[in-house]
Amino acid sequence: MKKTPFDEPKSLAWLLSYTLPETKIKPNVPHLSYAEAKQLPNLSKAEDLFRFRCSSCHSLGLEKGLGPGLAGVTKIRDRVWLKRWLKEPDKMLAEKDQIAVDLYNQYNKVLMPNLRLSDSDAEALIDYLDSTAKPKDHIH
Repeated sequence: MKKTPFDEPKSLAWLLSYTLPETKIKPNVPHLSYAEAKQLPNLSKAEDLFRFRCSSCHSLGLEKGLGPGLAGVTKIRDRVWLKRWLKEPDKMLAEKDQIAVDLYNQYNKVLMPNLRLSDSDAEALIDYLDSTAKPKDHIH
């Protein structure tokens, strides 16, 4: 059976609960209503941007993925440089910005994509990264 994320949510929920063995719908067993479901967390615009545009390559810790872990990045990089890097990494690499070139070489020549962020999006991301940093966080 083919379904898409754009199908009716109740239909998708029923299908998942029916097909997953641990959650099969059992007759005569009361089920929670939507009103009783836990609320999803209210994400800030910046956290939403990070989760959907950055987290596939970067962590908020020290762990490295396709790109560096971002713990403490706001403490070791100049804010103006970070904002520009978030907005136009392709241009900075073409201009042979030394930090950009070093990152490119250090991370197997994987290009940081230009996500076409606005000034406010880049500022919000930097503020979010700063707010998630712990005092002991640092990047090696």
